[in-house]
Amino acid sequence: MRANAQLCVCGQRVALVPYRAYHVPKYHAWMQSAELQEQTASEPLSLEDEYSMCQSWRDDRDKCTFIMLDRSAWQDAPSPDATPGDSAAAAALPATESAPLPEYPREASSAAQLAEVAAMAGDVNLFFNDPDDPHAAEVEVMVAEPTCRRRGFGRESVALILHYAWMHLGMRRFVVKIGMANAPSLSLFEQLGFAKVSESAAFREVTLECSAEPQSERCGGSKDAGMAEDNATHAVPAPEPAPPAEIATASAVRDPAVAPKQLQKLWQQVGVSYHSHY
Repeated sequence: MRANAQLCVCGQRVALVPYRAYHVPKYHAWMQSAELQEQTASEPLSLEDEYSMCQSWRDDRDKCTFIMLDRSAWQDAPSPDATPGDSAAAAALPATESAPLPEYPREASSAAQLAEVAAMAGDVNLFFNDPDDPHAAEVEVMVAEPTCRRRGFGRESVALILHYAWMHLGMRRFVVKIGMANAPSLSLFEQLGFAKVSESAAFREVTLECSAEPQSERCGGSKDAGMAEDNATHAVPAPEPAPPAEIATASAVRDPAVAPKQLQKLWQQVGVSYHSHY
């Protein structure tokens, strides 16, 4: 989606930046891994198809993606002294759906682009695919770089994208679908307060949910959001219906104080900040 096309969301360990063309070669190389293909239920794409997918991620209104960067390895990371908080200006949506956005090279060329590529660790995504609930988003996360696993990157990346979705996209319910055999990912989301709502024997996957609805009490459970072992995982997205119109136009910042307590605690732990990213 275009809403995050010039936005950086930072925590203590990771920074989330828009998926751009110069990220594609490294991302494509990751996805040649049989391990990642199995864990993400993905088929390998050609490099040209991957560039097309990158463009789709930017332009489609029914999904949102960020590239995950190792903040300690990113030379151009925003300073820890930069003004933190829920910057409505930094997170503002483009003025219109047709507002022009910069075009980026297919290969990193500038020092800033090379620094980003060197720090790439994975990605984290949202799918707005529930035709009955315009305030629901399906979450998926992948820590692709082996050296970045088991360092809390998956946990923090999910925390950051949930904050963005809650504060700036109006989402109130989050869903994740994880393979039954993917114990690290199940543990991660359970520790984040997601509760199991169903199992599919046919697809061998578990659906977990974190909801702000008071009657569900599905987010803010008794487990502490401690450090889970990160592994590479993607939820399998459902078919993509037309997205809710307000996702493309809403710009009001929501109050984090009315979010589930487990999310409030998580956001305090990771220290969310927003920055412009051009």
